[in-house]
Amino acid sequence: MTNAQQLSPSPSIPLNPPHPRSRLPRRLYGHALQWAFRRLYHEWAWSYDLVAATVSGGQWAHWITAVLPLLQPGPTLELGCGTGYLQRAL
Repeated sequence: MTNAQQLSPSPSIPLNPPHPRSRLPRRLYGHALQWAFRRLYHEWAWSYDLVAATVSGGQWAHWITAVLPLLQPGPTLELGCGTGYLQRAL
């Protein structure tokens, strides 16, 4: 028996029954986010740097260069290099 069943006034009535539409806002948000990311990496690729700087609160350039002291000497493979700023810094 789960904690919710123990707290429920009746074992047959769930404490917080899911509303049939309760997942709708989450699904719409997920679809909207997927749509936006597809556009960001394709049609709106020119805005990637502006979006990254805005979302990171201006810390994007710092985040890119913060990894440099942690790298070992020698060849480095950068996967998913995006705009290539870390690659240029190497």
